[in-house]
Amino acid sequence: MDMFAALSPGLALALIVVLAPVSSPAASGCPAYPEFPDSNCTGWKHTGVTLTAVPSQVSSGAGWHVGTVGGQQIFYITKDNAVVDSLDINLCVKVFANNVTIQRSRIRCSDYYAIRMADPPTRYRGLKLIDVELDGLGRAGAQTVAVEESADGHFLRVHVHGMGSSGPRIGSGTVIEDSYIHGFHCNPGDHTAGMSSNGGGGGIVVRHNNIDIDHRPGCATAAWEIALDFGTYNGILIEKNLFNGGAYCAYAALKVPRSAYPPATNVRFVDNVFGRKYSPKCGLYGPIAQWANSPGSVWRNNTWGPGARATSDHKIGDPVIP
Repeated sequence: MDMFAALSPGLALALIVVLAPVSSPAASGCPAYPEFPDSNCTGWKHTGVTLTAVPSQVSSGAGWHVGTVGGQQIFYITKDNAVVDSLDINLCVKVFANNVTIQRSRIRCSDYYAIRMADPPTRYRGLKLIDVELDGLGRAGAQTVAVEESADGHFLRVHVHGMGSSGPRIGSGTVIEDSYIHGFHCNPGDHTAGMSSNGGGGGIVVRHNNIDIDHRPGCATAAWEIALDFGTYNGILIEKNLFNGGAYCAYAALKVPRSAYPPATNVRFVDNVFGRKYSPKCGLYGPIAQWANSPGSVWRNNTWGPGARATSDHKIGDPVIP
């Protein structure tokens, strides 16, 4: 029997609308895999919006204001569920609220965090970044991190460049997809990562991103890095990304000597492309570090990609052996 037959026409139509499939993020701007995001489909420019400058044109709005601490102006978001839209924020941002959305905007900051998510001892969660450009300004000596690690975030079509330490730090329960991370500057001796996570947890998804990081020795660690600095992990999906650069293009944290925390579990690398823009090995020393066949680990259909340093050792599309 038709599940809608016994319902009134209006209620049946309402249920059909509710049950209709939601379009995937890949269909909303960036080309689908096996192509990858770039500056044409990430950040605010492709949306066609006109930005309003902060603080020169406006200094407060619904849920946010510009404040001054120690002579420095800061963009504060202090209301839960606030939506910040179409702003050109020439200040560092402190999100002191939960479930905040920043969309169709640009943030330019060269302090340690472009977006800070904690007011110790309180940590905030649920940040959404949609069509946002994060510019670390490429300032010499600045160790800028794009986004402080926090839980339950969703970063979509984010354009990150000019950082000195890391792109977004990905917290437990966070999804980042369709984003372009590139153009970092090098502070020799730093361990720069295109994207990283070091607080422990699980439920992390890194899907369909283009992560392009410097490869100079003593500068860049990885395009993607899982580090066991403050906890271990159970459940990370790394899927359909393009990696280039670093000492190794990715760190898996499945086999980590001298760590205070046990190795990660249920780490899955699926359908990723290891490019050869900087090295025939993707990273300076190889494609992947700290991989092991641990409980729940999956390595499937990860392949070699193109690049200026590609050699005949591997053809495009050949499997990458961890």
